[in-house]
Amino acid sequence: MNSYAKEDPITLLRNNGFTNLEADINSGAYSYVFGAQAGQLDYAMSNASLTAQVVGATTWHINTDEPSVLDYNVEFKSPGQVVSLYSPDPYRASDHDPAIIGLQLGATADFSDLDSVYGTAWHVGDGAVRLGSLWDADTAHDLHDDNTTDDGVQRGAGSGPGGQWQPGVDGGSLDIMVTGSGTGCLYAWIDWNDDGAFDDNDATQNLEYIIRGETTGSGNYSFEVPANEFLPPPGPGTPPQSYNLRVRLYDTCGSGPTGVTVGGEVEDYVIAFTPTAVTLQTFRTETAVAPWLLLLLLVVSAGLVWSGYGRRRLVSGNW
Repeated sequence: MNSYAKEDPITLLRNNGFTNLEADINSGAYSYVFGAQAGQLDYAMSNASLTAQVVGATTWHINTDEPSVLDYNVEFKSPGQVVSLYSPDPYRASDHDPAIIGLQLGATADFSDLDSVYGTAWHVGDGAVRLGSLWDADTAHDLHDDNTTDDGVQRGAGSGPGGQWQPGVDGGSLDIMVTGSGTGCLYAWIDWNDDGAFDDNDATQNLEYIIRGETTGSGNYSFEVPANEFLPPPGPGTPPQSYNLRVRLYDTCGSGPTGVTVGGEVEDYVIAFTPTAVTLQTFRTETAVAPWLLLLLLVVSAGLVWSGYGRRRLVSGNW
């Protein structure tokens, strides 16, 4: 297949359930360099059942990273370079780079569930090391499925009153259950600014990467909450704040919020905060009854009672 990444054929395939393996596993994947412009022209696409059996994907950079003077044209080559051009090796056989895909046929996978804007994460294997008590084996790649079988993560206490989350160091925490033996690597991300990415190139980037490192078991993991989170909403009727969370557990360290790995598990959550769960200061002053209004109501009520009592005595006297 030969098409630019944003052209209609690629969009059509992706909208119909096919996964662009190179791009989904390796952000920034490219297979050509023309005039200092890099992009993707070569693809390995898989349907849902095959994607669950993919254990790796990469681009074999044997062509595009060489200078154009070494490409397969011969007009700028020395006699020796012309001879070496036809050597029985893979280098500079084209001006594009091929894709290499690793498969573990017959395997099942656990996929991420958030909307596709966050990219796809999936784990192939049997879940010997996993989040929670159950390994969520998916029979197909079903993005934004909001899978209810994820059971490894609970919202923990923060540093605010009553364990509420609030801005600052150790402002929030997660209770994470790890099942399995040995040492694994635990990573987690929260999209604090709700821009559909976990690896922002902005001021919140490091704070969105909330948990990283080795773990030997279950525990409570605290992290810093950025400033200006959980501020009063702009007005009445504003829905509760919610944040998208991704947690990944690996057999070995070093992966990001997207892509495939062997072993472990991925779980996605939407954490919603209501006025009773976190101090959002949503109880606004205009909803309270002013003291002078209460006094006025008491005076009016007393007057009505006295007036009714007087009329009752008057009627009784006429009997």
